[in-house]
Amino acid sequence: MGRPRKYHTEEEKRLARKAWDASYYRRNEDKIKSKVQTAYRASRAQYERDHDLPPKYSATKPQPLTFPRRSTKTRPSRLEKELNVLKEQHVLWLSSIDHSPRQFLESTYRAVVAAATQDIGEKLAQAAYQQLTGPVDEVQATYFRLIELRGEGDASALKAKALHQKMCPSTEACVELWELSAEGIFPSALVDAYNNGGLAFQQW
Repeated sequence: MGRPRKYHTEEEKRLARKAWDASYYRRNEDKIKSKVQTAYRASRAQYERDHDLPPKYSATKPQPLTFPRRSTKTRPSRLEKELNVLKEQHVLWLSSIDHSPRQFLESTYRAVVAAATQDIGEKLAQAAYQQLTGPVDEVQATYFRLIELRGEGDASALKAKALHQKMCPSTEACVELWELSAEGIFPSALVDAYNNGGLAFQQW
């Protein structure tokens, strides 16, 4: 007999992973900050040695031995990799919404309202949410990794945070469409909210 399934859907698995990432950062915040400070001191010490500056961090550290590299090619740093992931996910999100969150949600609303049954309408709203949530979650995960790598106040981490805040409203608006499509006699609740200008994306 196999082990019981811990997660029954991909959504449950995604939410659990998201909660774990956030709790990991909270549990290890001091350790992460200490790691960032240590990396900064080492980098600053090397900079002082390379530029003959008055020593601040390198005063008690011996000059490291250096050896010529056999190849001039360098692999991208971890920071460069994370920033590339950030760019790729942003491009994926923009292509998903055709560069217009308002237009994407307007089209989703009309498709849901025109659905033949409530079940189909709910699935259309759910599909729109799932289409956007992948890039949004990956940007948030990249943000946490950048905090661990560079610190919460670093420009790269702040860029990821701002991008996540820009992307989040679109997924929240999809959830709203999904919830209203499942409420009452379909699609009355959703149509009433739209006619009264009460949907989130109508305020953008």
